[in-house]
Amino acid sequence: GRNRVRPFHGPVLAPITQRLELRGAGDHRRRRPLALLKAYLRQTPNDADLMEQLANLYKEQGKYDEAFNLYRAALEQNPNDADILTGSAQMVVGAISVARANDVLWFGTQSSQADLAEGAGVAFQIYHWEVVLEQLIADIQSGDLGGEAYTIDLENGGLTIEYGQYELSDEQTALVDDTIAGIVSGEITVLDTAEVEATAEPE
Repeated sequence: GRNRVRPFHGPVLAPITQRLELRGAGDHRRRRPLALLKAYLRQTPNDADLMEQLANLYKEQGKYDEAFNLYRAALEQNPNDADILTGSAQMVVGAISVARANDVLWFGTQSSQADLAEGAGVAFQIYHWEVVLEQLIADIQSGDLGGEAYTIDLENGGLTIEYGQYELSDEQTALVDDTIAGIVSGEITVLDTAEVEATAEPE
């Protein structure tokens, strides 16, 4: 598989940096909604919406264990809520909680969720954007402010596969490793999305 990133225009980089710096300065303001949500939840302990809001806030602060427990509690109150199931998040905490609770195997992408998925986590496709960032920055500095696509894949190390805590057999891991090696060497061809769609169309 492949993923692509297009460069930001130069002037956009400064506001992004500023926003990251300001986040730390505003930490004291984030305690207020956290305290309010916890107080409201004590008054209405079965409110799934409040649980989800508090879980989202914990997740933003990197407190994934607290977020996981609240998502799981919210799902007990409202098991078909799509926002809770997805966790409204890059880390899909809610969906992982459902997988763990129902003994469903979990395959993740973008980043490792191995610690959160625990024994349900089989494997994770990890994005390494640093592979293309050096070239992207060099292009911006030379005056090229857009129009290029930068590819990360298994061959250039932009994509890697990390195994989770689920116990795979030696035969299974060997098959995965051989498949990756075959893709990198070109022995195995991975179809682009357009090619897959074309082969699926009826004649």
